[in-house]
Amino acid sequence: MDDIFLDVVNLSLTASWVIMVVLLLRLLLRPVPKKYVCLLWLVVLFRLLCPVTLEAEFSLVPQHQPIQPEIVYTTPQIQTAAEPINHIADETINPILAQASAPNPLGSVNPLQIYLFLAAHLWILGIVVLLGYTLVRWL
Repeated sequence: MDDIFLDVVNLSLTASWVIMVVLLLRLLLRPVPKKYVCLLWLVVLFRLLCPVTLEAEFSLVPQHQPIQPEIVYTTPQIQTAAEPINHIADETINPILAQASAPNPLGSVNPLQIYLFLAAHLWILGIVVLLGYTLVRWL
């Protein structure tokens, strides 16, 4: 669930840049009829609904590194410049470190892991509340 939540956050960050471009274009296109300006919001709708990112040489959206789940659930590793020491550490110490610090959102002391867990559940709660409200209003 955390991976899906991070995907939604990454898509929302990209969409926020598109929203800012549309708001700036609205200021520049004041003399244009409103129906054409409203068509700009279809670009934002596409960005929010479509999980596909189109790559281009030139883009109005700045390049950013998406938030990867690996930064939240990383385990400590011993890595050195000396290859023999890395080989020994990979066989002895690194498995112990990986087992001792296995990710556990319910018992973690990593604040980012806790915040991600709470934000994902709050996001799901918001979806359930809005769907429930829509269902009640529809019935």
